[in-house]
Amino acid sequence: MGVPSNLDKWVACILFFAASVSSMPIIAADTIVMQLERKAENGDAEAQAQLGLDLLYGVTRYQDDSQPGRDIKRAEILLLRAAKQNHWGAALTLGNLYFEGAVEGQSIVKRNYFASSILLMAGIEGLNKEISRLPDGSEKQNYKETVGLLEFKLGETYYHGCEGAANFSMLVTCPSEAEGVLVVPVEDFPKARLWFERAATNGSSPAAFELGEIYENGFGVPQDYTAARNWYLKAGAIDPEKQKKFPAEGGAYINPIRKQAFSAIGRIYVNLADFVNAHMWFNLAQDRDNRDGVAKLMAPAEVLRAQQMATAWLEREQK
Repeated sequence: MGVPSNLDKWVACILFFAASVSSMPIIAADTIVMQLERKAENGDAEAQAQLGLDLLYGVTRYQDDSQPGRDIKRAEILLLRAAKQNHWGAALTLGNLYFEGAVEGQSIVKRNYFASSILLMAGIEGLNKEISRLPDGSEKQNYKETVGLLEFKLGETYYHGCEGAANFSMLVTCPSEAEGVLVVPVEDFPKARLWFERAATNGSSPAAFELGEIYENGFGVPQDYTAARNWYLKAGAIDPEKQKKFPAEGGAYINPIRKQAFSAIGRIYVNLADFVNAHMWFNLAQDRDNRDGVAKLMAPAEVLRAQQMATAWLEREQK
């Protein structure tokens, strides 16, 4: 894929931090618009992508503080044209747009997982090439976490199937200009698992959680409670580095998916009729309803043992 002029800018756009899009020189509004429009019309991929961003986010960047306004449908077309010229930043930004969907006034971009998967896959390849050129260090690791987020989204497109997809003509025709032909939703669990595993390797807790679901339910793989539990544990783990960066109330980083992951482990133990371990994990998940429900199936001594196990587990984790 092509190399965008500013890696930080495009990663910021990919993460929807619109306020960070500020790399263009501050010049008169009419001058910059004319420059971008002229270059975009002449097929300049960077200009198409930059103008597409301006229209997607409505970013203020001009001397007179005027805004180009938000025009999602035109942004969609411009970003697609840039993506077709192998601009990975435009591909990822548009892939994100199709993954999330957007509504602004009368402009509607529907979720299109089929289109999103094509764009995200192409863009991830380009972003990885850029990251490979960086020296090892915390900056490179931060970019890998961004890749993990994108790989998770790509996995989601396969996990949920071509939901609401139109005939995207493999990036040959702008979706705004093509007739929408519905595609029957088809899940592809092997591909979903592949991308979730890559995402989890790059630090994506949601991807690890989805892998837990895949193994717990036997989606495209033999049902494997041990593998499911291990992935749920990874999903619910506390990252010491994130704990330092984002201390929550009480001084502990709260993994947003931790409660879901631990509750899922409790569910596995219920299915195995191991109510002591089920109670322990529901307790760790702060899942009172399920914890109290399983306690009704236990003797008082078993409840006490489960509570002690939960306390001991937390103490080990904090060492």
